[in-house]
Amino acid sequence: CFLCIIREKKALFRFSSVAIISLHGKIQEAPLEKFTFHKRTSGDSMGKNYFTEEQVAKLNLNPNVQKVSTKAITYTETFRQWFYQEYQAGKMPSTIFQEAGFDTKVLGTQRIKTFSKRARKMGQRVEGFTDLRAQNTGRPRTKERTAEQELEYLRHKVALQEQQIDALKKTNFINRQAARTTPKRNSTSSKR
Repeated sequence: CFLCIIREKKALFRFSSVAIISLHGKIQEAPLEKFTFHKRTSGDSMGKNYFTEEQVAKLNLNPNVQKVSTKAITYTETFRQWFYQEYQAGKMPSTIFQEAGFDTKVLGTQRIKTFSKRARKMGQRVEGFTDLRAQNTGRPRTKERTAEQELEYLRHKVALQEQQIDALKKTNFINRQAARTTPKRNSTSSKR
């Protein structure tokens, strides 16, 4: 599917040298030189607010940005604290972002809204505004157990391993029995 938009003109189909366009509801032909075609990829999805490369470069220049990609933006801890203080003082989230040097049209209302929710939650928690994503990776390795709980856990683990070994032995035995009962083919010809 090829898509082309130049002002109000929208290309419906593209042929070798002519595009069929819809201009104010009228279908007509136009030379391809007037259009810039963009091929849609399977990764493109409607409704997602991705950043362009130019927007990423511009956002990287802002001192309040820790990291930015085409899909996500991470703000510095000082900005998160400052945002929360300003929000508590009664300022609107979009105003705070504008004062911090962000283009609110680039960020979009949904990003600003979800960040303000996250900032309010961060203000309430004990850890504060630090980014905990790097620390909370995966499941915890061990829980604090008493000596009795640890012994019970190890006994359970050994019993489970013994069951697995028994199952493997039975499977191996069944496979050997099946191999014995199937007749072997004689590799030499038996002419009598």
